[in-house]
Amino acid sequence: MKGKNPLSSDQRTPYADLTVYNKKRKAGDRRQRPTSLFSRYLFRGRRRGIRRVEEEGDGYYVDRFGLADWIPPVALLLVSVADLLLTAAWLNAGGTEGNVIMAWLVGKGGVWFALVKIVFTLFAAGFFLLHSRFRSARFALGSLIVLYGCLLAYHGYNFGRSGLDAAEALVSLVR
Repeated sequence: MKGKNPLSSDQRTPYADLTVYNKKRKAGDRRQRPTSLFSRYLFRGRRRGIRRVEEEGDGYYVDRFGLADWIPPVALLLVSVADLLLTAAWLNAGGTEGNVIMAWLVGKGGVWFALVKIVFTLFAAGFFLLHSRFRSARFALGSLIVLYGCLLAYHGYNFGRSGLDAAEALVSLVR
């Protein structure tokens, strides 16, 4: 029983009287600060959520991520790869890149274009995974996925307007 909170889960509310339990502690609360972004327990610790009512707020860091934490960053990666493939197919069919920086990278070579896009997307997906329990990060990630969805629709519009078949352009890109 040592180290366990003697209060049942329905008693752990902001209004519960914890003075009896706090008096039993020898040194007080051992956690003076919330879990940091890069703790030594990242990916191998046990923390999956908040344990105390006082920790509730805009967000918090965890050591282990659940399926719900992984889905949005993976979705970002997938829509980014779809954008990369459709952009490459569009360029292969004779189109141009609208983003000035990416157009410069296309001029340097398709490998640089793809490498930079994937590296930046992996960095962003990792950042959003680490901040998956923050409301503002979830909102930003959701907005980014919606924007990518609009970009993919724009790719479809361009392919439809030009009379090219996107599937054929992708197949010819692979060949």
